[in-house]
Amino acid sequence: MIECCRNAKDEILECLDLIRVSSHSVYENFTAKFDGYDKKTTKLRRVTSLLSLVDWSLYRLQNPVQTAK
Repeated sequence: MIECCRNAKDEILECLDLIRVSSHSVYENFTAKFDGYDKKTTKLRRVTSLLSLVDWSLYRLQNPVQTAK
C-alpha cells in the first residue's frame, strides 16, 4: 500500500481509495474478532474511532470543501 502511494504521483486518488478500502477491511476484521464481546469496551471504541477518523480524513482529501470566492 505504501509503495502504491510512492509510485502513484498522478494517480493519488486511486491510492487514497486503496487506503480507505484497507481501513474498512481492518475495521471489519477487528469488529468480527470481538463479536460477542461488550461493544462498549475501551479498546474496541478506541480502534473503531481511530478507523473512522482515518476514513473521514481520506474522504476529505478526496473531496475537498470548496470555498466561496
